[in-house]
Amino acid sequence: MTTALLRTRLTLPEALMAFLHNKDGQAYQSARPDALTAAAELGELALAGHVHLEGDRFSAVSPAPSAPGRAWMAELTAALPPQPVPIRDWIRKRRTALATQQVEALAQGVLTKDRAKLFGVFGYDRHRVDPALRAALLAELDGPAARSVPRAQALARLLTSSALHRHLDLDDTRRHRLEQLAEDRSDTPLPGPLFTAMDVAIASAVAPSVLGE
Repeated sequence: MTTALLRTRLTLPEALMAFLHNKDGQAYQSARPDALTAAAELGELALAGHVHLEGDRFSAVSPAPSAPGRAWMAELTAALPPQPVPIRDWIRKRRTALATQQVEALAQGVLTKDRAKLFGVFGYDRHRVDPALRAALLAELDGPAARSVPRAQALARLLTSSALHRHLDLDDTRRHRLEQLAEDRSDTPLPGPLFTAMDVAIASAVAPSVLGE
């Protein structure tokens, strides 16, 4: 099994969208979806070379990378101040992350969108996950090649730290392998600063729900 989706096609937040939505097409609120998506955005910005990580802070790389990327990457980095930004503060202020990445995921075929009614009265947008694509992502995370793909480990950390993996139909063996991928620092080339920054970002996203805030 190759890792084409996580290596070349999808960004980290786009891949997260495949797991952040339930069967009714709504984001799992227990995972604090805006904050968790913002953590994924920061991970992607770092992986793509748009930001420089400094412990619990980050700053824009100048000049910006010339490699093509999503428009939101350039927009976010252009809005950063010249001084390093605290990750926790940025995560909490990034309130449009989910809406932004739902649009991106629609464009990449991760999600489809329609309208539904709550209690037959209140209309809302329903974002459905492509089941075949989600299965392919799970297969990539479960395969041995995932250990050589930083984006795969970052996604595994997002899923396990937020407990989203508990909503997946995984047997104990696959769940254990996913948790190992999320924690293993020895074989996966996830840069040390990114590992630290992702931990800070994920903690900023999920800690309020753990604390009941």
